[in-house]
Amino acid sequence: MNCRAALDLMLETEPADLAGKTDSELSRHIQGCAPCRAGAQRILEAEGSLREALAAAAPRRTAAEAVQLAGQRQKRTRRLWPLVPLAAAAGLAGLILTRRHPIELVPPASPTPSPRIAVTAPPGRSVAVLQTDNPDVVVIWFF
Repeated sequence: MNCRAALDLMLETEPADLAGKTDSELSRHIQGCAPCRAGAQRILEAEGSLREALAAAAPRRTAAEAVQLAGQRQKRTRRLWPLVPLAAAAGLAGLILTRRHPIELVPPASPTPSPRIAVTAPPGRSVAVLQTDNPDVVVIWFF
C-alpha cells in the first residue's frame, strides 16, 4: 500500500486501524511509515477532542425531565394568563391616579376660525382657497 491510498483510507477507517492495533493492510502500513503514522495520530487526537467537546455539550436534563418541566411551565402560564388584563388595568389606573395634571375628558375648544377670504377668479379660470393650521397663512390657487 502506498501513502496516497493509506491517506484516503485513514479518513474512513476505525480508530483501532489508525492506532495500528489491527492486522489490516492499512494498520500495517501505518506501523511501518512515519509520515502516515503522524497523520493517523493527528486524526486520532482530533477525534478525541471532538469526543470530549460532544460529551461536554450533552444536555443537562433527560428528555423525560424536559417534557415534565415544559408541562409545569405550561400549567403556570395557563394559571397566570387570566391575571394579565387585571394587571394592565391596575397599571393604567395607577398612571391615571398619579398624574400631576388631571385628564381632560372634554376635548379642548377648536381655535377661532380665521376670517373667510373672498377671492374672485378671472374669467375662464377657477380658484381654490386652502386654509392652513396657521391662521396667518392662506393658500390661494388659481387654475
